Amino acid sequence: MRAKSKEAAAKEAYEKACGCELAHGGCSQCVILALQEVFDMRDDNVFKAASGLSGGIGQMHDTCGALTGASLMLSMKYGRSREEIGVPGKMVESLLPVGKLYKWFEKEFSSVKCRDIRARTLGVYYDTKIPWQRDLAMEAGLSNVCSDLAGKVAAKTAEMLWDAIEEEKKQA
Repeated sequence: MRAKSKEAAAKEAYEKACGCELAHGGCSQCVILALQEVFDMRDDNVFKAASGLSGGIGQMHDTCGALTGASLMLSMKYGRSREEIGVPGKMVESLLPVGKLYKWFEKEFSSVKCRDIRARTLGVYYDTKIPWQRDLAMEAGLSNVCSDLAGKVAAKTAEMLWDAIEEEKKQA
């Protein structure tokens, strides 16, 4: 971990996720990329696996890809390994932080669904799989909406990961 404080980690995660989303798209991967870089948690398989989660899972505009990507990162930290599959209660360790992130997200953005967030922030839902609607969405500022959202989710998740790492240090 390179950041010297929780606030610095959150700021760096925000900037990396936001910049990645603006430059390349793919909210889920951009959140993962930012968090993996900030916390030195690189895992190319997790990054690649997240490529289908963007656009609300396969561009279906359902559960936000930034939320699912952040959930994968929390699960990397708290999740149950293959060796722990039979350990009672081990899976719950990842469910709790992911659930907390989910409730924060729902409160912050009024929904976890990409479609709802787009409609609320842009004033109307544009189906970006339809070229003319994609053009209208871009004119309305969809790129900025998604990049800011990805940045906020990465920042919140960075704070959660920071707290987990600090707690581990105390227990060591």
